[in-house]
Amino acid sequence: MTSMSNFPDPNFLGPSFPKQKLPDTYGAKPLFLIIGVTCLASFVLDALALGLPPSPYSIEWRTTFLEKIGDRSILLLLGAALTMYGIMGNRKLVVKLAAACVIAGIFFHASCLVIIKDSLSLKEQALSNISNQATQLQTQLQESRTSTENAPTLTAQEIAQASQQIDNQAKSLQQRAQVDATKLSIVNAGNFVITGLGLIFLGRFGFTRR
Repeated sequence: MTSMSNFPDPNFLGPSFPKQKLPDTYGAKPLFLIIGVTCLASFVLDALALGLPPSPYSIEWRTTFLEKIGDRSILLLLGAALTMYGIMGNRKLVVKLAAACVIAGIFFHASCLVIIKDSLSLKEQALSNISNQATQLQTQLQESRTSTENAPTLTAQEIAQASQQIDNQAKSLQQRAQVDATKLSIVNAGNFVITGLGLIFLGRFGFTRR
């Protein structure tokens, strides 16, 4: 018969201790706060440098500025998220940062309309410039037909071939301009939409935290 002494004593592992919250040994929150504030400061400095000298009424300036801001928008989102984690113990600061994130997200979405509008305007300008240049070349070519200086060297067939080449090149440039403008608007607007959604959801997350 097996002796009861062979079984382990229930109290062998010692008395049970109450559960305690583990200390933040490595100081994760202060570390994330430092990185987050650094990212936000870097984004702000880049935005100021890119926006100088300001010319908001210029389509070219707005397009370049918003394109560069869109390229750096992930830095803003990352900095805001890390900063929010770093100040999670301070409810007031979290709410203020959450409100700033929502406002920034709405601004990013509104900027998409400006990007699309400016992209269409730049595309129309490019197509108009190409068409005007092609018309000027055609006019010069037609004038060379009646010119006494070029008459001995240019035949009717050569003039027709040159005119056809001008038309083909103009069509090719117009198609390329349309494709480039479409790609640019999609990329820029896409960056702003994604970052805007991320900022808005981050703001909502900050508002719901207790």
